[in-house]
Amino acid sequence: MSNLKLKKESVRVLKLRMMITGFVAGVFLYVTMSISNFFYFVDASLSSIFFEWFPKGYQFNNWTRESLTFISICIVSILITYVYYLLFKKIYNVWFGMIFGVFMWLIIYVWLLAGDLSLNDVTTSGCIFILYGIFISCTIGYDFLDADLT
Repeated sequence: MSNLKLKKESVRVLKLRMMITGFVAGVFLYVTMSISNFFYFVDASLSSIFFEWFPKGYQFNNWTRESLTFISICIVSILITYVYYLLFKKIYNVWFGMIFGVFMWLIIYVWLLAGDLSLNDVTTSGCIFILYGIFISCTIGYDFLDADLT
C-alpha cells in the first residue's frame, strides 16, 4: 500500500518538475529571442508573432504587449513540455531534442510567419529553437529516467 502511495507522490513531483521545466524553457526562449531582436539578429520578435493573430482594433502599449507575450510563451511552453512528456518521455537523446527544436522552429517560423526570412533570422532563431528542444528533451528524459517510473 505504501509503495502505491509513494508512486503517486513521485508522479506528482514529476509533473511539478515538468511544469517548472516548461516555465524555465519559456523564460529562456523569451529572453534569448528578445536579446536577439534587440541586437537585430532577428527581425520578427516574439511579441510581433503573438500579436499578429489579434484583431487590428486592439492597441496595447509596449509594456502590456511584452508582458502578455511573456506570460503566453511560458504557458505554451508548459503545454509543449506536457505534450513532449506524454509522447516522448522515454527518449533520452540529444539528437532527438535537436529534431524536436527544428520541428518547433518550422511550426512557428515557416507555418505561422510564412514570410521572407533573412539568413540572420533563419540562423539565429533556428539555433535558439534547437537549444530549446534539447533543453526540454534532455530534462524530461532525465527526469523520467531518474524517477524510474516505467
